[in-house]
Amino acid sequence: MHHNNILTSGDSRKAIDPHGVIGEKVLETARFIENEIQKQEINQDNVVEAIKLISKYYKEDKQLICKALFIDHVLSTCWDIEDNSDVAHISSDIENLKIILNCLNEV
Repeated sequence: MHHNNILTSGDSRKAIDPHGVIGEKVLETARFIENEIQKQEINQDNVVEAIKLISKYYKEDKQLICKALFIDHVLSTCWDIEDNSDVAHISSDIENLKIILNCLNEV
């Protein structure tokens, strides 16, 4: 579950997608990596290591995780553009997309 999956209204709260099983499992693993990318500056070695660890733990294909991560990051970048984020932030998103694409060659 992600903090954005909790809806609030006054003192009331409602969790949506509480088990993370609505979509494919690989999409949840990509979202986990994406959340970490948003918290810190990333580099290719860290992303490859995260993909390999998650692939091993969840028994998911590394290429599939990397592709799902790319799609998830594109979606996140679109949300940033929609929210009128500053140019520096969007430029950072685009650099991260390049890093993720390069990871496809290493996983």
